[in-house]
Amino acid sequence: MGTPPLIWLAAVIVIALIAALPSLVVSIRNGKHAVSAAADVQVVREQVENDHDSNFRDDLDRTTEKVEAVDTKVDRLTGVVESMERQQAAFMREIRAQITRQDLIARTHHPEEYS
Repeated sequence: MGTPPLIWLAAVIVIALIAALPSLVVSIRNGKHAVSAAADVQVVREQVENDHDSNFRDDLDRTTEKVEAVDTKVDRLTGVVESMERQQAAFMREIRAQITRQDLIARTHHPEEYS
């Protein structure tokens, strides 16, 4: 008598399970990661939906408002600085014109000093 077919079938099943065990473990781990990732996504979604007091969306909104306020103040400050630069340039032109007139007057009335 030989080995009964049922034993061969059991042996094949055991060998197949042993061979499939590493990939089964990996798929179980991946399943845990998928569940963990889904939970993480839910936490992020909850934080972004603005439906409770402590969430990222409100923090981002407040930060955006502050950045916009700073940007507006920088724009105003830039305008003030540019205005001061224009005033200084006009003042310097006026000073140079006065110096030129004074030199002309001095050369006219005191030519001996410019020889």
